[in-house]
Amino acid sequence: MFWVLLLLPAWVVAGVTCTRLCLAAVRAAAADRARTAGAGDRALTLYEAA
Repeated sequence: MFWVLLLLPAWVVAGVTCTRLCLAAVRAAAADRARTAGAGDRALTLYEAA
């Protein structure tokens, strides 16, 4: 049962790390969207997406 006491902090650390990673990804996407907003706002062609 001692391993349960070690597992709980590991879950907390993993949850905090995942949250920070998701927030960083959202901020990076928002910054990228803001930077490219004046670039015409057109959809990618099939060749560009590939």
